[in-house]
Amino acid sequence: MTSNKEELNRFIDYLQSQLVRNGSEVFLEKRWFADNRERLAAEMGDLARDEGDIFKRLEHDILSHRDQTSHDFFYTHQIFSPLLEKTLNICKQAGLSPVRPVVLANSPNVEPSPAAWPSTHSHILFIGPGTYSFCNYWAKVISTTQYKISQLQEEQRAAEQIETMLTNETIPVDAIKLVLHYALVGSLLGYGKLKQNDLLMGLRVQLLTAMEVFIVAHEVTHFVLHEQFSESGGIRPGSTALEMEQTCDAMGLAVCAAYGSEEDNIYAFDFMGPILFFYSLQLCQEGQNILLGYSPPKSTTHPTCEERIAFTFEFAKKSKVREVTLRNMKDAVIMMEALGHLVKAGVEIVRDRISTDAPKSHNSQ
Repeated sequence: MTSNKEELNRFIDYLQSQLVRNGSEVFLEKRWFADNRERLAAEMGDLARDEGDIFKRLEHDILSHRDQTSHDFFYTHQIFSPLLEKTLNICKQAGLSPVRPVVLANSPNVEPSPAAWPSTHSHILFIGPGTYSFCNYWAKVISTTQYKISQLQEEQRAAEQIETMLTNETIPVDAIKLVLHYALVGSLLGYGKLKQNDLLMGLRVQLLTAMEVFIVAHEVTHFVLHEQFSESGGIRPGSTALEMEQTCDAMGLAVCAAYGSEEDNIYAFDFMGPILFFYSLQLCQEGQNILLGYSPPKSTTHPTCEERIAFTFEFAKKSKVREVTLRNMKDAVIMMEALGHLVKAGVEIVRDRISTDAPKSHNSQ
């Protein structure tokens, strides 16, 4: 006789199998963790002798981890379980948490977006490498860009001056490579190593965490709404799917602010994490359109990245945030506009070079 947990895991495994995109298995390096488990644990053990308990816990977690499904993945739980727990606690304090339990499951879908599966029993949040690789790569590029901008005088931080400064850096090249990879794969999984100054790791981790907290909180809100309006899929009577997404964004932003306050994370507290996530995704989509002539069809259920950035500003103003928060949000947009202009120009050059170098047909000779 099977237990409820075993039945749930079998159901999750089935749903995970539906998320696997054809040809994406090569990017899901589950074997890497299995083959390197002992080495990773030994490295954490060595660090624990000098650095303390956090590495001792990691050593234990690495050795004790057992996949719950055939699509499970160690790093998904290490990254997102603490963020989910923190998000649920913040929602509970606000009286807006789901009544039913939320189960975290690895998503084998390589795309950045997670998936929420509301249920009358346990809700399931599918999230994984597609999300955290996207956030991590862009957090590297953006935190490095911000560090370079910080070396400019205050009066030199207009978009045109930032763009001029960036032309002498390797940052736009890294960003162009990310966009090209996304254009061809639809994900940043499999991109490879992107080096960054070790001194910027703290800045990067704060940014990517702010992105991920917003993403998790948005999905948790879907569970709350589904419990309240299950017959309409979480949509309030007289409302629309687009408005439901805005409600989830609003709750995600509120959780972000609370998380930023508790964890001293300015990217979360000042909404820069969500803005920079949406701008990075928009830049990848625009690059895909430039390179391949493809752009996502206009959705009737989800706002565009541009609309979500505008909504974030509206939310901040209605929430009467500090003036410094609005200034930080505007500075984030100015930075991404400068970087984005260089990136799109670079992708256009790559597209034109490919077009020029492509073999001509006999009819055109």
